[in-house]
Amino acid sequence: MTSLPLSVPPVPGSLPRRTLLSALAASALLPLCAASQTNTAQSTGAPKLRLIGHTTLAHKLQFQGTTVGGLSGLDYDKERGVYYALSDDRSDYSPARFYTLKLPLTPQGMGSPELLRSTVLLAPNGKPYPNRRTASADSPDVPDPESIRLRSATNTLYWASEGDAKRSMPAFVREMRMDGSYSSQLPLPAMLAFSANGTTGLRDNKALEGLSFSPSGDTLWLATEAALLQDGPAPGVGVAGGPIRLTQFAVHSGQPFRQIAYLPDAVPAAPVVAGVRPPAAVTPSGLSDNGISEKRTTGDKRALILRAAIEVFARNGFPDICHLCLGSHDLGQWMAADQRLPLISATGSCTMGRSVGESVARRLGRSLLELGGNNGIILTETADLDLAL
Repeated sequence: MTSLPLSVPPVPGSLPRRTLLSALAASALLPLCAASQTNTAQSTGAPKLRLIGHTTLAHKLQFQGTTVGGLSGLDYDKERGVYYALSDDRSDYSPARFYTLKLPLTPQGMGSPELLRSTVLLAPNGKPYPNRRTASADSPDVPDPESIRLRSATNTLYWASEGDAKRSMPAFVREMRMDGSYSSQLPLPAMLAFSANGTTGLRDNKALEGLSFSPSGDTLWLATEAALLQDGPAPGVGVAGGPIRLTQFAVHSGQPFRQIAYLPDAVPAAPVVAGVRPPAAVTPSGLSDNGISEKRTTGDKRALILRAAIEVFARNGFPDICHLCLGSHDLGQWMAADQRLPLISATGSCTMGRSVGESVARRLGRSLLELGGNNGIILTETADLDLAL
């Protein structure tokens, strides 16, 4: 362990495991939702959220020579009245970038976003970040952007990249100027890195997720999505996760000086795929997650935590619209072989199609394969053809 010890005091039995230790307030935050007026510190029930509104951008919208999408981070610039939205595109569709936009928002509702400009993120060498195919010794850093925060005092933006353990690409937090040029990088504790043997440090694709400045702007908080490998398991169905580290940095020196722990609840139930619950053996968490997606500091000892869990929607009355299942080939093999799924539609390579087709045919099921192209869509008579086509 480094000089930043992780201290986990015992949690009182009357409090849920999602309690944030060291006097931080526990809460789940949905983007652009408002908490009820009840003082949650005095309330005995869970905080309630009210949906203000939602908005969408067209799929693969083109703007200033870029493909808009994968907006994983959002922060508000009060002085200019604009938002900064970070794309998590790993320079695959367009060079890694952030967007400046206006988003009309009142307590009564939300208007349509207006994109103002796209800004390319520049690496320390002054060049745009490469993608995984074009990375080289001169340009090795392929980013996986997750969170973005404005530091008003310096008019700069801090952003976090999750890294890629399989390709030995480290996670990092960097500061950039408004034109996207590199300014500095925070020195992360040694524990916040991928290990060569995969037994300690960050989990792949569950690494650096949330950034938040303190109200004074003097410190910056960094949250990982899940516990470090040596700290305990990621949350699973019926299995609480290990403590997630929240690291506090002094902004002026850039040095970390404090860590506290957030204890995530167990995933309450496995998701349902086409009316079928997959076996937990498909993935350790049963295709579920309950980690930290974002963090917002609201006081010296208070924060809002956005958790990646369907239960947050269920608790606040949002409909069960669909489930997005992320997994390895094990997930695809299970779906192709399970007799409870009568029809499998798959898009991908011919090699993938042969494997899926054979597995589905072996159980006398039906498959719809779109190989080497885009999948088909069904348009109803009320569809907006200009938007859909």
